[in-house]
Amino acid sequence: MATLDDMIGKALERGTKQKQRELLRHLAFLRRLNKDVREGGDNLNDIAGSAVAALRDHYNAACAIALDYDEERKTFGLENHNGRINEGFDHVVREAMIETYLLQTPFFPRQFTDGNMRESILVPITDNHRYNAVRQKPKAEHPPAGFGGDGRYGVLQVTRDVSFETELDMLVMNDAALTLARAIDAHYQQRQTRIFQQRADYDGLTNAYVRRRFLEVLDAEKKKTSRYGDALSLVMFDIDHFKKINDTYGHKQGDETLKEFAQRIKGAVRDVDSVGRLGGEEFGIIMPRTNYEQAKELAERVRQTVEATPFARVDGNEPLRVTTSGGVCQYSDDAPDVYNIADKQLYIAKNNGRNRVC
Repeated sequence: MATLDDMIGKALERGTKQKQRELLRHLAFLRRLNKDVREGGDNLNDIAGSAVAALRDHYNAACAIALDYDEERKTFGLENHNGRINEGFDHVVREAMIETYLLQTPFFPRQFTDGNMRESILVPITDNHRYNAVRQKPKAEHPPAGFGGDGRYGVLQVTRDVSFETELDMLVMNDAALTLARAIDAHYQQRQTRIFQQRADYDGLTNAYVRRRFLEVLDAEKKKTSRYGDALSLVMFDIDHFKKINDTYGHKQGDETLKEFAQRIKGAVRDVDSVGRLGGEEFGIIMPRTNYEQAKELAERVRQTVEATPFARVDGNEPLRVTTSGGVCQYSDDAPDVYNIADKQLYIAKNNGRNRVC
């Protein structure tokens, strides 16, 4: 089969003006499609919707895109069409799309005519010009490893009453499907990157920032404070006698205590504040636009909440009484090393009897 580039080259060399205009119209459509699907949004339905709209306008026909086929349920996880459901995405077309998706032959578009004499072109949406024999749908949490793998995403189709110029229209739709596959692949890769980034930035147990990310945020807030002159305070907490909880009740109880402790801190802070797990049972709160007195008041409120409300036991027995100690420091030219100063204040609180804020 000739490529679209081959046909364009021949048309430019010896084709009629009408043929050249037609090819230029197809090229303009493919450029628009490439732009639209890249700017289509952050979810697959928006990307598919952008492609459907571009195909509808170009062919003045019923269009549909189906992605993420589930072989057990024998249906696609996502279907997007241009609203003409009876004309563009009826049972006949859906069955043909499923059959096209499951083909294990080399990658080629296919054409068929339904009982109403409507003509359709169906093109598999894949990141590879040849199918792999493995019938495995790509999962959002485990997308194909890079463009050019064996991922098959779905099928697109255009249905209309007027006959297609078979070879040219198949080539155009083939390029459209590849453009869409690239956009879908980029979506999966960006999503996976965000997942990896979140896993790297957040503690898996408490969903608080890990120490590295916490210190990055603290450094950024210090720079803002130095530039704009706002107040900035740091609070640090440590669960009193946490080792005893682990030793007496087990590490599962210790983990549940850490999770509950983090939730109580998060429930007390503002959206602009940042909570981090700094190691073991030690936590920190970055509080922008907050002076020492305000930060200490918040820390005292957290301490009181922890002391007043026992922590549930994983074995269902009598709840645990837990206390916490806190250290507070306000960032300033006289106290630039706010992290270490707050940490020292925390240990002063622990050395003075625990269950207090300094």
